[in-house]
Order: sequence, then structure tokens, then C-alpha cells
Amino acid sequence: MPTYKDDIETYVKANTGLFTRQQVADHFNKPYDRVRKLATERSLSGFFSGGIIVKERTLTQEANMRDATKTEQTRIERLLEKNGYRPRWGVAWVHLQDDGIKTTTLLRNPQEVEQDTNDQEEFLRRIARKAPKVKARELSSENLLILANMDVHIGKSCELVRTNNTYTVDEAVRRVLEGQATLYKRTLSHGITDVLIPLGNDIIHVDNNRASTPSGTPQDVNASAETMMYNAVEMYIRLVESMAKKHNVWLCHVHSNHDRLNGWSVSQMVYRYFQNDPRVHMAVESMNNTPRKYFIYGHNLIMFQHGESKDEAIVGQMMNEARLAVSQTLVSYVYQGDKHHKMTQTRGETVQRFTEKDYNGVTVIKSANGNARNRVKVETVRSPSEADAWHTTQNYNNLPAVECFIHDTNSQWGRFTHWF
Repeated sequence: MPTYKDDIETYVKANTGLFTRQQVADHFNKPYDRVRKLATERSLSGFFSGGIIVKERTLTQEANMRDATKTEQTRIERLLEKNGYRPRWGVAWVHLQDDGIKTTTLLRNPQEVEQDTNDQEEFLRRIARKAPKVKARELSSENLLILANMDVHIGKSCELVRTNNTYTVDEAVRRVLEGQATLYKRTLSHGITDVLIPLGNDIIHVDNNRASTPSGTPQDVNASAETMMYNAVEMYIRLVESMAKKHNVWLCHVHSNHDRLNGWSVSQMVYRYFQNDPRVHMAVESMNNTPRKYFIYGHNLIMFQHGESKDEAIVGQMMNEARLAVSQTLVSYVYQGDKHHKMTQTRGETVQRFTEKDYNGVTVIKSANGNARNRVKVETVRSPSEADAWHTTQNYNNLPAVECFIHDTNSQWGRFTHWF
């Protein structure tokens, strides 16, 4: 026998985009919180939410769509700016009243549709063409530069009115490219020959167009998943191309908890694009979606992981998965993300927790005991992204930055940080 929940679900699906949650609650004489909870439980996404529908959403009333006039475009853009949004939009529901008759019209922004089409066509052409063949002499390995772009979260939405910060797709890409370009200039006098770039690691903020992570946790976003992935691939291509002009470049994929599938897909597109470049090196095992990746550089064993697992298990996990590599190297390094805060600790016969740690607005640094031999250094890398509304409310305010690290054949000897 159908319940009132079934009736509400049927009603919402039959009237997609026409009513807000409050209007549905009033119609069925139910509390608003009950309707909101039901929408979450049954994944109901067909509510009208203030006049704007993101362009990737399914348009159930496409037959009534028409191009907006110049006057209507100006009005909608002013409304967006007034409410703290960017004045870019694809489609919008507009409520009209004429002689007492209320109608709902779906307007399309012809300029945005044309721009999207051009961007997509250019992106597909770029991915389809083969990477250029480059004749380059072999370079000897002297110093390794690790560009640790972790937890970029392209697509995360941070609004000035809610977080006192702004973080958009364009800002995320800008921070990585400009930040790493600045850091690279600081390394020019140090004889860098090899560059190691871990891909993935929450490069995308969500894993689908329902604005959620693989576990279903909802997130604030400012773009479609396709737009996030498009910008991530373009960003990586530009970064790798700039490094491969003078250095050997090594790539690997690090899986993550916000974009388990989308992040891996981005890495695969980058992998396909550079597979014919003699200066860009990617082993098949390094580009799969396993949780940990290992590299040996001289006496260094370097591991990448996302960082959501327990740190206490790291030493045992390395011994289990890379026992031969551990026995052949003098010191092990783990670079991980996830926390968005700097945390550095050493592990081995004794554990010294947090020789360096970020707190709200301050970094505490302690001296490390002992030498570098036969120990594991675990370094949680900072994120260039800002704290979103939820993290701001919970007082989890990180110190946004991008970082890089320099290894010679014996150990890590240098690192640079670029703050935002």
C-alpha cells in the first residue's frame, strides 16, 4: 500500500523542476525537514531551486525551451551577481504572469551554449591528436624534483559570502600552474634533471554529476563533472609539457576518496596523450588505481598514497608490498594528501609524531632526532584549495599552498612552499 513518501516521490518526478521543497511540503501538509530528508533518502533531485538549473542537468521540458533575449540575459545575470554567483549560465527557468495566468518558460543562453560547444570540440581535437615526437638526448640523473599537487579539488565551491574566500575551477587551475611555475624558478640553480609528478589525489572535487563523492557525501560544487575533468586534463598537459622541455618527467596516478573514478579517468587521458613522448615516462603499473605507488631514486624509496588510511600501518605496509626495495635503499619517504594540513613525522624503531604540523593560522616545527638512515619520513602535503562552508563552520581552516621537494640520490635535501 503506497505511503505518503511514495506519493511525494511520484509527485516530484511528475513535476520535475516546478516546485521547491517547501512548496511540496505545503502541498502534502508535511514538515519541510521531512521532505528534505526524504529527498536525500530517495535521491530526489527534481526540485525547483530559485530559478537556475545547472546546464548538465536533464531538461524534462525541453520542448518549451527558447533562446533568451538580450533583456532577459541581462536580467538573469544581474540576479546571479546580486546573489553572489558568477554571471555565467546555460539554462534557467523563468516564471511569467500574463492576464492572471502563470507560466514557466525555460530559457537558453545562446552565447554560453555556443562557447561550451566550441570548448568541447577543441578539447576533443586536442586529446585525439598524437603527442609530438621529440628527439632528446638522455639526461643523467642528479636531482629529482617532486611537484606535489595534492588535493587540488577542481570544482570545489567556496563563496565569499559564506567562507570569506573564493575558490572556483579557474582559480584552482591558476593556483597550480602559477604556483608550480614560481616554485620551479627557485630550483633552477640546483641542477634538476628529473621531475616526478603524482597525478590524481583528489584532483577533482566529486565523482559524478550528483555533486557527491564515491561514498555519497554531498559537496558544494561550481561546475559539472565534465568541466572539472576537462580543466584538470588541460592543466596537467600544460604542466607536463613545460617540464618535459628540459627534464625527464615521471608520472603516476594516486587514487583518492573524492574522485575515485573521475580522477583515474583524468590520469588515463594524460597517459594516452604523452605515451609517445620520449621524455615522459609512465609504467602501466604506475597508472593503475591501486592505493599506493613506489619509486626508487638512488638510496631513496618514495611512496605516494592519498592519506586516508592509518599512519600506524605505513611501515608494515611498505615491508609487505616493497620488501626488496626497502632492503636496497637507506631511507623511505611517504608523500600523502587528504588532510589539507602539513603534518610531518618520522617512523622506524621509534616514532616521533609531528615534527611539523599546521594548525589554524600557525605552523609548529620541532627538531627531528636521529639521522636519516633506516627510517620512514611521512609527509602530509598542503592543499591549494580553500576551506569550503562546512569546513569553515567546523574550524578546519587550512593554510592553502602548493609545495615541491628535491631529492639527490641520498635523501630529500630541499623543499619550497608557495602560499596563497
